[in-house]
Amino acid sequence: MARFRRLSRDYERLADTLKGFHWLAFSILLLPKVLDGLRLAS
Repeated sequence: MARFRRLSRDYERLADTLKGFHWLAFSILLLPKVLDGLRLAS
């Protein structure tokens, strides 16, 4: 049982890391579109 509990904790840590990478990728992909929108607005 202890082994499975440890695996669940490792999985939770991995999920947080993956969430951070998803936000990073989303930001990188969206940044050029936002900058183009700001250039058009000014």
